[in-house]
Amino acid sequence: MRIGIGSARVKNVSVIASDIGGTLGGRQSVLSARTAKAVGQVLGAGVPFILVSGFNLKVVTRIREQIRTRNESGLWSIVQNGSLILKGNNIVERNYLDLEVAKEVVRFFCDKGLNPIAFASPEMDCRQFTQPVGRDTSFAEAYGCEIVPDIASQLLSDPIQISVYDDNDLIFGMRAEAECLFGGGRCNVIVSVGAEKSWLEITNARSNKLTALTTILRQIGARPEDVMYFGDNLNDVELLKSVGYPVVMNNGLPEVKKLARRIAADCDADGVAEVLEEYLALVSGTTVEMVGGGGEATGREATGGEETGGEVGETAQ
Repeated sequence: MRIGIGSARVKNVSVIASDIGGTLGGRQSVLSARTAKAVGQVLGAGVPFILVSGFNLKVVTRIREQIRTRNESGLWSIVQNGSLILKGNNIVERNYLDLEVAKEVVRFFCDKGLNPIAFASPEMDCRQFTQPVGRDTSFAEAYGCEIVPDIASQLLSDPIQISVYDDNDLIFGMRAEAECLFGGGRCNVIVSVGAEKSWLEITNARSNKLTALTTILRQIGARPEDVMYFGDNLNDVELLKSVGYPVVMNNGLPEVKKLARRIAADCDADGVAEVLEEYLALVSGTTVEMVGGGGEATGREATGGEETGGEVGETAQ
């Protein structure tokens, strides 16, 4: 058996988790047939699988419905960076943004001349609102947002998060100020980087991927070192640093790829599926070639050396 990533460490993996956008679901956040099958096989082998995403509940539900398994209780979901945690189809934890804080965040974004996007809770049918203040609204409309003159008047209860999606220079130019106003334990300030545009998201302080993963692991009796995690972006960094087997996509950000024990193939080349198939073969004792042929930085154990970077999809979360 020729193992390129260390069979002993991989055999210790008993939980698998993956980001969706730019990772499990590719740039279009849709599972390929191969990926859906591989995830179903992992669950069928009795290994818990955790979907981890900044996407909203409707998107994550669509992804979850593509996975065919009888082990529904083994499929967990971390939605919008931990604002919701689901076991199967059931919400087991909610971490919403305080309504008054949300209104303050909306004012902050509007004062910057950016169109805020409010993500309402499942109790409000996960509706999405945007308040135009001079920027183009075509993305927000395509994303399913309702155009309203005043977001605050639409929010009848605590929302999940308030976000903006705009040019990278604008997002990074105000990131430090947003962290000063809303960070420090008051809220969680999250940036998800795209090729030209990025998300800046303000959520409940408990809404982060690592906290949510820790909550799930406690319930299933596992440890971070038992986890293989797939990621690609800045909002994956905490998890990649904490788990026992971090895997980063070949299309991931260069600074994120430095954290990987393995670089998987591109998200649109079934990179996650390839690693899952190798993992299943290894733990079942089947002979497997663990070193892939998808390029210099693909299918091999990462060494922290020079990487060949790819672009992250503009709406990846």
